[in-house]
Amino acid sequence: MVLEFDRMASSLARVVVGVAIHQDRGRKTFGDISNAKVVVVERYEELLVDDLAQVAGSTAATVAEFTRNASGGWGLREMVRGFDSDPLAFAGQMGSVR
Repeated sequence: MVLEFDRMASSLARVVVGVAIHQDRGRKTFGDISNAKVVVVERYEELLVDDLAQVAGSTAATVAEFTRNASGGWGLREMVRGFDSDPLAFAGQMGSVR
């Protein structure tokens, strides 16, 4: 996934990034996935790396929140939080997390 913050409308002030496991062959959690990992990179710099161990029993997770400051720049906050929901439901839940 690529986020192009310079192309986002100035009215947008917050972006939440999450991951969800497609549940096509029975329930799977991050603990069931070998080498589960999320990496957030800006150009060649790793901003966030997480092995999702803290949400091993979850089927979806938020991993980061980007917020726009008063001068228009974006800041990153690590926000690893597990959810036990299907991808469709998770899309609605993840934006309400603060």
